[in-house]
Amino acid sequence: MARSYLRQAMERVRHAEEALTNGNYPYVVRQCQEAVELTSRLH
Repeated sequence: MARSYLRQAMERVRHAEEALTNGNYPYVVRQCQEAVELTSRLH
């Protein structure tokens, strides 16, 4: 399950990077928040 959460978090970061390139800052924040939430489940 931890690997799944980590994989999902990494996908959110990838999406955030793409959104940052496109100037879609609200989506960057959203994706980063989701990545943080997913990684917090690893503890």
